Amino acid sequence: MEKSLTVGIRVRPLFAEEKAAESHEDGPMILVHGKTVTVRQSQPGSEDIRRKFSFDHVYTSLEESGARRSSNADIYAEMVAPIVTVACNGYNAHLILYGQTGSGKTHTAHGNGNDEQGLIHMAIDDLFSRLVEHPETTAHASYNEIYNDHVFDLLRAPSRKTLTVGAATDGGRRSPSQRLSPTPRASRTSASKSPRTSRKSDSSRSESALKVREHPELGPFVEGKVEIDVTTSEEALVVFRDGDQARHTTSTRLSSRSARSHGIFTITLKHPGGGHSHLRLINLGGTGQGSDGIKVDVSGHAVDATEIGGMNKGLSCLGLVIQALSINATKAAKGNTQLAHVPYRDTTLTWLLKEAIGGNSKTALITSISPFHGNHDETMATLRFAGRAKVVRNSLSTAVAKRKSLAENKLQKEAEKAGVSRWANVASAVMAQRRSPATKMNVVVVEAMADHKVESLRLAAEAGEKQAAAEEADSLANDAAERAAAEETARKAEADAEREAAEGAAREAKA
Repeated sequence: MEKSLTVGIRVRPLFAEEKAAESHEDGPMILVHGKTVTVRQSQPGSEDIRRKFSFDHVYTSLEESGARRSSNADIYAEMVAPIVTVACNGYNAHLILYGQTGSGKTHTAHGNGNDEQGLIHMAIDDLFSRLVEHPETTAHASYNEIYNDHVFDLLRAPSRKTLTVGAATDGGRRSPSQRLSPTPRASRTSASKSPRTSRKSDSSRSESALKVREHPELGPFVEGKVEIDVTTSEEALVVFRDGDQARHTTSTRLSSRSARSHGIFTITLKHPGGGHSHLRLINLGGTGQGSDGIKVDVSGHAVDATEIGGMNKGLSCLGLVIQALSINATKAAKGNTQLAHVPYRDTTLTWLLKEAIGGNSKTALITSISPFHGNHDETMATLRFAGRAKVVRNSLSTAVAKRKSLAENKLQKEAEKAGVSRWANVASAVMAQRRSPATKMNVVVVEAMADHKVESLRLAAEAGEKQAAAEEADSLANDAAERAAAEETARKAEADAEREAAEGAAREAKA
């Protein structure tokens, strides 16, 4: 059975200054062999410590690795194209990009600006090329950021650098025909201070923050967000780029536009029959704040600790969510029904990612890591995070069918409140349309129609029992195999953690 959550690792090449700083005696920190990443840590006077991690996909740009250097196109074909396909078919899909600042995540997301497109651009292009085969499906784009644990709409006129669409009210929807020519407005960058982006003070911005709600069946959603009707990839990319320019960013020694927020670009697809599905492209803000240039911006000004704290709060909680889900997967594999609490609601980020991680979605998680020895701790933390995520299982079901089922259940409840059966209601409506009098004969006809429907359903159920039993057997076999794999992965993770703890204690004792 195909996994609904796949995890990939991308290793960027060393920068020129990093190559100059690396000691030839140390050798490379990252070694890639197939789907396994090995991290070396040199220990003076003793053997190197090596830790291995296995993932669904591993991509490298290291010249020393001996493996084929991977491009964005390779990653897209293996990990992203499948989720775009399921989104077109009525399922929810998520692409999550994760990694420390300077790990190459921006290149993966946006490309190099020349001959290599980013995954987000390719996903949007691919989606609309596929929608040509679904002319009755409509698309609507929205773009939100999570900044200091609050949700803001990047498509609202007060929070954008340029006005490329018509004005809209809260929760409004605009069509491409309402677009205006780009109109310049005041930049969010303050020339008198540092190049850091600053839209408004936190007090004034908090008033424009949107609320997150949760539907009991459809999951969390942002209330009052702007949605723009898009019919082509060009229109969707205009919306994305316009919103992306409004994100909170700062300039560091590792990145000219290091994000200080998490961005969620959503394309909602409305399918024939009233069903909806969505494709979410999620670019998480960079993690880490060591001596690699994240504490100060390019001019030497200190980066706001509140921004870093707000961003890392969501990322830390995301790690706890994935840890809880991996523990639950191990318990389920052992038949333990007492599952750990999953803290989805502890932060806005994890609440909005509830469907993506452990929920109803096909999700691709792509994590970027640095091969530089100076980033060893951040790289190890990222690999542990991704290793736990690999164990998490999503439950994929078509969003179209789910919404149809919700509508049918609502109608059924309304019919039950009225004291009549659904089928009797239908029969009565048919006879009313024929202008038949409500006589005793009509009551008999209604009862006969209802009985016939019940009998038909019973026969259909009997006919489907064998097929259902076969499918259930296959499902149980697949579940058993996945539980065994999850248990083995969790066992290895626990063994690694115990070994690391013992090594740390030994080092402390030696010191």
